[in-house]
Amino acid sequence: MTDLNTDKPITERTPIWLPPADMATLLGTSKKTLVRAIQTKQIRYRLVHNRYQVELVSAIRFCQASIKLRNKLDKLGFGQLVAQWRDL
Repeated sequence: MTDLNTDKPITERTPIWLPPADMATLLGTSKKTLVRAIQTKQIRYRLVHNRYQVELVSAIRFCQASIKLRNKLDKLGFGQLVAQWRDL
């Protein structure tokens, strides 16, 4: 069993990969927005059995880079549960 309270930066931990539809639900955006970001290589992704999977940290960074997406993250996504974002 691994200890979740490590001193490693979040980028050095095991990445979390989710399909664009699930990631869009978490972030409060649309699947189309994430697929567009994949096509323009703005977020990290991988293909598993010919299906996209998006990395959580890069998707959060993508949403925080735009004011409109940041507001969606904070109001519709799981940003509602975060008191204050720290640097990723």
